[in-house]
Amino acid sequence: MTDELCKKGVSFIKAADVSIILPTYNGITYIGEVLHAVFSQKTSFSYEMIVIDSGSTDGTVEVIKQYPVRLYHIDKKQFGHGKTRNFGAELAQGQYLVYITQDATPADDCWLEELIEGFQLDPMVGCVYGKQIARPECDPITRRHLVQHFEAFSKTDAPLVQYLENTPDGWEKFREKPYWYGFNSNVNSALKKEVWQKIKFREALYTEDQLIGRDIIVNGWKKVYAPKAAVIHSHHYPSMIQYFRRFFDELRGMEMAFGYKEEVSLLTLIPECLAMTVNDARYIFKETDDPLRKKIYWVYFRWWFNFYRKLGAYFGRRHRRIPYFIRKLFSLERNPG
Repeated sequence: MTDELCKKGVSFIKAADVSIILPTYNGITYIGEVLHAVFSQKTSFSYEMIVIDSGSTDGTVEVIKQYPVRLYHIDKKQFGHGKTRNFGAELAQGQYLVYITQDATPADDCWLEELIEGFQLDPMVGCVYGKQIARPECDPITRRHLVQHFEAFSKTDAPLVQYLENTPDGWEKFREKPYWYGFNSNVNSALKKEVWQKIKFREALYTEDQLIGRDIIVNGWKKVYAPKAAVIHSHHYPSMIQYFRRFFDELRGMEMAFGYKEEVSLLTLIPECLAMTVNDARYIFKETDDPLRKKIYWVYFRWWFNFYRKLGAYFGRRHRRIPYFIRKLFSLERNPG
């Protein structure tokens, strides 16, 4: 296997052009297909893969060892979204740092080439991020939201170069749309290493990628959205409690990083969830081709999804008032902060 992969551009002896950095923890569900897709890439440059595992116990490491990666082990208490990715960057040989997650599968064998080509559009490009495509089992509303999110950057396969004009008008536009200008996702993104050496990841909950995206823009670098550099990725948890915990972490992270607080009241929680679910049901019944039984299931699913999302947002924005042991109970994070 190793000889065949090396012919495709993977370098283990000389310095690689690109370093793909993948943090893992109990990712047995998708890790095999992710690694297979990574090592099936057709590129014009050499690349290496660095995997940092923080204590997997479900067979993830055994799968990883079947591939020619540079594997590092850390204690799960040492993991941090920013800290661990900075550690991977320090280990990297490449001039470009590519970040993916253990549940993000490259959509085709040109994913890596398309991602790195984004840096050729302008010498000031410091970051490139790609599209995310929902998995087949994803609910139709989340699928629609994911499509709409990335269409806000480009509705075609043409890449978009984002930058901040250092003028009063440019800063005003940035203040009007800070999330549009600063968006970045370590589910599928790349950094120029020289930029990372100046602007490192901050340690934050779920928002280290958003923070560095914004830091890159405000420091005069450019970002590129590369639609053809796509991965297949969406979340599906076995229980609604896990959705609640994820939303708690996300809203808590947004409040800590950007001061964002979603308005949620327990008095209006049920009516708001009902209204959201009615809108979801309209779309599901009018726009999807699923059988009736499946449509009914998705409406039921969306009711609970909306409920736990709002509940997670309610507690997430109030996390500073919550005792540590409750935060730990509510959080998916191994280090809940």
